Amino acid sequence: MTAIALDCYISNVNIYKGLSVSPGTGIGKVFHVSTSDITVACRTISSDEKEDGWNRFEKAQTDAVASLTESLKTDDKEQREIFETHLLMLSDPDFTSIVKADYDAASYCIEYAVYKQVEEFASKLAEAGNEFLTERANDIRDAWGRVLSLLTGVSASLGDVPPHAVIVAENLKPSDALKLADKDVAGIVTRDGGAGSHLAILSRAYRIPLVSGIENPLSLFAADETLIVDGSAGKVVSHPDEETLAFYKTAEENERKAILRREAFKNKPCMTKDGHKITLFANIGSPEEAEFAFIEGADGIGLFRTEFLTIAGGDFSEEAQFTAYKNVLQIMGDRLVTIRTLDIGGDKVSGDKSLSTGDEANPLLGWRAIRYCLDNTEVFKTQLHALYRASVYGNLRIMIPMITSVAEVKAVKRLISEVKQELTTGRLHYKDDVPVGIMVETPAAAITADLLAEESAFFSIGSNDLTQYTICVDRENEKVAGLFNEFAPAVRGLIGNTAQAAARKQIPLCVCGEFAGKSEGALWLTGKGITTLSVSPSRITELKELFSKLTLVEINEAAEKTETIADAAEAEALFSSLINNAFKA
Repeated sequence: MTAIALDCYISNVNIYKGLSVSPGTGIGKVFHVSTSDITVACRTISSDEKEDGWNRFEKAQTDAVASLTESLKTDDKEQREIFETHLLMLSDPDFTSIVKADYDAASYCIEYAVYKQVEEFASKLAEAGNEFLTERANDIRDAWGRVLSLLTGVSASLGDVPPHAVIVAENLKPSDALKLADKDVAGIVTRDGGAGSHLAILSRAYRIPLVSGIENPLSLFAADETLIVDGSAGKVVSHPDEETLAFYKTAEENERKAILRREAFKNKPCMTKDGHKITLFANIGSPEEAEFAFIEGADGIGLFRTEFLTIAGGDFSEEAQFTAYKNVLQIMGDRLVTIRTLDIGGDKVSGDKSLSTGDEANPLLGWRAIRYCLDNTEVFKTQLHALYRASVYGNLRIMIPMITSVAEVKAVKRLISEVKQELTTGRLHYKDDVPVGIMVETPAAAITADLLAEESAFFSIGSNDLTQYTICVDRENEKVAGLFNEFAPAVRGLIGNTAQAAARKQIPLCVCGEFAGKSEGALWLTGKGITTLSVSPSRITELKELFSKLTLVEINEAAEKTETIADAAEAEALFSSLINNAFKA
């Protein structure tokens, strides 16, 4: 609806079409983020520009010092020491004099003069081969990087994002995205990342509109210009006129009203119009998200992505893990909590260097998830120790990712037996009957689901990886991300085969990939008899409202019709039409 109405009257504004990654409308000032070290081109200037350049430098230096001074108020002793070191570096009159002399004698811009001196000084320290001096080199780059950020309008950090800004970047790492939870971000525009990327997953969890697939966004959109992010239509609008702004402000307001309207569903079970129960679990990456899921009315946790604890560079020791798992279990009370074991490698890079999987030619088919854990039993058993110790605090299930064979499941069970014996020897309490299930996210697992069901307490379908492995689409690659669609017949067939195997063995089945969080996907899955879904916490009340508008008969009939539809887009459109009609009624 948004795109159609908009195209009717926009004439003098710039519209850029990208990929719809996270829905919603966001309006704000552009804030540039560089995910690599800032580099500055050597630009020649005239003598008339010299004074203005130096004035800008002095202002940037003053502003950076003021920002660091404010940061000194932290209670964190280590952070405060770092800030104090950076302040001394920025206030060094000798270094400022060197920059001034070089700038006065040359004909290049002030940005390059600062960059040149910083790199020369830092490189000399780093080349000394002394660990202390290498750290000082990093400090110099960090401290003066603040000045360069202010001079160039490009930031290398999300820490300085102003309220209600639109973040513009080539790409954002999951560790960057995790920092968005407590930021009032209006929207995100990137070059990289598709609808199944981890940035996309987090953006939807935080209700941040995101459009990807925009080439050269840092050059395209100027810092501080007003930008509109239409995440639902996959559009970015720059230089909006008053009429366009008014249109999107109305859309933004309508979205806020819808969120308020759905508040009524938080404390209600998810029911179809004719009274059939749908179980809605939540996907989370931290104890804080568990609190959000509980407030939103989740029936439990269907997926705790424990690797998110490491992606952010956090502590992954046994005690830190135990505390995190215990907190989530206590938050959810008697509700089921499914915790996935470490799933790093591939497109998930750990912030903890000790957990690195290294460089691989084809990481998505490489040393990742359970393969990594079975080769690093000390890391894996540490996690299992923490999980079983935490099990006494709630209703825990353990889920193993990236399973491709029965042999892997049996290997995991042998390690679990060892862990239980070690806990018993150490007189540590644990629940002996914690269900251990697997993620079905590879074609191998889906095809051999009958065999795997014999060894699994439950199945959870990871539709993100299952889709990319089945139709050979890298969900992080913007060039092919538009081909990523879970409604592809091959994916639907594998999901159906898995559901049948689970039913024959009578084990619980859930879908925890992003397909379950899409309105169309949630309905199709329900129509195929899969009535336990795990979704982003932000989607729970929206799905509750959706199911309340439709009968199970209507949903089943639509799912039946897709059996004869070979085209993925057509199958998805059938459910889109069903949804539109339901909300018109």
